[in-house]
Amino acid sequence: MVIGCTDPDVPRYRMIQNYIEAHQINNYIVIDDLNMSRQFPSHFIAAQKRFDHGQYEKAVRLLQYQI
Repeated sequence: MVIGCTDPDVPRYRMIQNYIEAHQINNYIVIDDLNMSRQFPSHFIAAQKRFDHGQYEKAVRLLQYQI
């Protein structure tokens, strides 16, 4: 079952930014295999094949920093 997909004509980071802005989200992290650290500084975690414990700890730190 497909729940959703990104528009091939719109960069993935732009779709995420649009969603964050439209829903007025302030505290968040972006987890993706595409490097978006430039677009989401202090909000991005790279996960290639899996989300491991080290990435989990980084996610917790990033969210705590945002609060």
